[in-house]
Amino acid sequence: MIRKLVQARIKKSGYTYFHKSVQPKGIDLVTDLERLEGKSLVNWIIFDVGANVGDFTDYLLGKTSNCEFKTFEPIKDTFSKLQNRFKANSKVMNFNFALGEKAGDQVIHLFEDNQLNSLKGDLSSDEQISNKQTVIIKTLSDFCPESSVERIDLLKIDTEGFELEILRGGIDILKNVKYIFVEVGFVDEDLRHTSFVKVDKFLKELGFSFYSLYDLYHYNRPYELLFANALFVNKSFFG
Repeated sequence: MIRKLVQARIKKSGYTYFHKSVQPKGIDLVTDLERLEGKSLVNWIIFDVGANVGDFTDYLLGKTSNCEFKTFEPIKDTFSKLQNRFKANSKVMNFNFALGEKAGDQVIHLFEDNQLNSLKGDLSSDEQISNKQTVIIKTLSDFCPESSVERIDLLKIDTEGFELEILRGGIDILKNVKYIFVEVGFVDEDLRHTSFVKVDKFLKELGFSFYSLYDLYHYNRPYELLFANALFVNKSFFG
């Protein structure tokens, strides 16, 4: 009786209540990962590629236990904020370089909104470019053996259109990656977000299965999905 009253009050306030056990997929990443695992996320190795100031890592720190995080942010000023944010946490290692298809240096144009910074060279944007910077690029295929990383439980990538380059640069490593959480786009003319179709095709050929979408963005197009985050699962880990 009390539960029904509480649910009615919540609904009247404009909210929808789900018990964790029946919560629809795509609402909360950690809840879905725990369902897939059948347990809490403990002792994971998590890569945050395109970390910016570390919001994704901070979110997972509060929902996991004893996990090891490696964050990657190539822009100096942004990296400084990232490093300062986690300087007291020994479980978070921050790296001031980008990941890509090939190792080397590349000039990146910086936007006033640092979340728009991208190594994708053919972006067209109305946002004002404020500066440019040369950044170091390494590959997953080089970084993992150099850092004695034998597995990645969760690989998150949010790099404004540069996602496929990162995946291609770690093609021999991806067999050791259990979950990939990647930003994808759904509008052909949107060069800032890597096409979901292309990412899905690439990962399916490597034995990954698409699981769900998260954080769906429509902005000023209520009739059309612009971009979202997609979770892919490596089927080889599940027999």
